[in-house]
Amino acid sequence: MWSTDYTRELYEAIDRDGISMAPVRRAGCLARRAPDVVHIHWTPLLTRTWPMPVGGLLWLLVLVILKMRGTKIVHTAHNIRPHEGWASETERRVQTWIDGLVDGVVLHTPSAHDELVAGRPGLRNAAFRFVPLGLANPAAVGSISRAEARRRIGIRSSGPVLLAFGSIRRYKGFHAFGSVLRRLPTEDVQVLIAGQPWDTDLASQLKGQAAADPRLTVCLGRLEDDDLATLISASDAVVLPYADVHSSGVAVLALASGRPLIGAARGMIPWLRDLHGAEWVHTYEGTFDDRAFQDSLRWLEGRSDGSSPVRQPSWTEIADATVDFYREIVGRNGETSQATRGRRRISLRRHRTDR
Repeated sequence: MWSTDYTRELYEAIDRDGISMAPVRRAGCLARRAPDVVHIHWTPLLTRTWPMPVGGLLWLLVLVILKMRGTKIVHTAHNIRPHEGWASETERRVQTWIDGLVDGVVLHTPSAHDELVAGRPGLRNAAFRFVPLGLANPAAVGSISRAEARRRIGIRSSGPVLLAFGSIRRYKGFHAFGSVLRRLPTEDVQVLIAGQPWDTDLASQLKGQAAADPRLTVCLGRLEDDDLATLISASDAVVLPYADVHSSGVAVLALASGRPLIGAARGMIPWLRDLHGAEWVHTYEGTFDDRAFQDSLRWLEGRSDGSSPVRQPSWTEIADATVDFYREIVGRNGETSQATRGRRRISLRRHRTDR
């Protein structure tokens, strides 16, 4: 079993293309024939393997041995650095050493190369390929009306409804809404925050803010697909008040669901604005403060509704692009491997999602 919906969708699609997939396990991956490709997603799941920092160093040793046996390493760069910072200087160094072993990097934003290499110079000699970010669970927006969705949630306001959703972590800045709303004179606005908190202190802070301001509604816990569809249907726009963003499934899901996006002018967001237009993506500079909030409300009031401009690629298309990159990486040294003939075996590092 794959550990996330994202990996399950991607690797089931790849498996249909004739590649045999298997999660990498440190204890057993050296006992059998070396895989053609090891695909790593979130490297902190290597560098923070228990016991730290020994676990990360053991993974580094495993990857070095696999490289010596001819394995190619592909890395999907979801982030430039851990959002909550490095656990230690040793972890940062292990990350740099692992980056130096990478043969190919998958980017979800074509323009991300320079920023990524500046932050992780160990990747500068790798090959790069843009592959669109897939949606593991597209929201069934449109199955209910906006009015019905708002009735179910308990929203009585006729003003704009802004939604922030996903896993709730400190760097995402959801807690900024409470202080911004407190200084906002208008009562005719509603903010929805929904998702699973990563820590109890943050959950308590958000609950306290919602109790103090009726314009803020907080729904804490895992979001099922029907719940997410209702939340998006009820909203006028999705907000990403993130302090740090490189790529974002939330941003892609919002646009694919026909909801305009508000976010800081960093990472994937300016590229989405350039791709889909300023009618669909509004950006602000700096942090999500009073000015950014009020500018966003004015932008939302002035835009006209329309159908979503986003055509979300299928998992088959995403799998085909990923496999093409595997083949390019395996063939860079002119080698003939199992990955270029018949049925192929690709190993992947098991990982979790950040939905």
